[in-house]
Amino acid sequence: MEPSLSPAARLVQKLDRDRFATVLFAPESAREKLFALYALNVELANIRTQVREPQAGLIRLQWWREVLDGGRDPEARPHPIAWAARQLPLVGADFEPLLTARENDLEPAPFADLAAVEDYARATAGCLARLACTLLGTDGHRAAETVGTAFALVGLARAMAFHHGTGWSALPGGAKADQAANRAALAPITARAAQLLDEAQAMAYPRAALPVLLAGTLARRYVQVLAAAGGDPFDSAVSRPRPMPLRLLWHSWRGRF
Repeated sequence: MEPSLSPAARLVQKLDRDRFATVLFAPESAREKLFALYALNVELANIRTQVREPQAGLIRLQWWREVLDGGRDPEARPHPIAWAARQLPLVGADFEPLLTARENDLEPAPFADLAAVEDYARATAGCLARLACTLLGTDGHRAAETVGTAFALVGLARAMAFHHGTGWSALPGGAKADQAANRAALAPITARAAQLLDEAQAMAYPRAALPVLLAGTLARRYVQVLAAAGGDPFDSAVSRPRPMPLRLLWHSWRGRF
């Protein structure tokens, strides 16, 4: 029988299947830490869809900020994800780039240009990847941040149809008038993701960082899927989950992502 999953692991398995798959390549002793970190990210990413007004989202982000700083014990203890995140060997300041970046989720069109989109990707998934390396006790932070940034850019591309349905857009200047214009605006984002993956592959990194860097294996494949769909993020093949365990296993065995 499979061992029961912790609340953090179950949340990641349900809502972040890609990262759940990569955690399985980490040493068993580190997996619960990574699940706690990634579950925290799920909680923060979901704030936008759980509130009606930006101010309510800012209040929730502040709650998480205070919890991660060591406060609000009576509220944090019964919250399995908050309490698991509190046990991580990190301090509140480590999470600040992630928390601050998530404020962009509360505006319908927060990015003026491609550089702003990349800054957001770096502060969210890039920061998350750096922290994951810290939890693994390994170096490779620079490569991990670069891979995480690329993974986030690809994720924004794959989720564009969903985001538009909720009134939010990662495109510079916001959603466009028609799908052709949206595809054209999206192309530089995916091109930048592919460039970052190439840059990360040229960097030096220890094998121990692979559980984090394997997100690059998935991101590369997603870029290919998007290209095969003609760059159309509204194609159902683009957003379909693809954990790709055999592909991850092969790259892990090779020691490359």
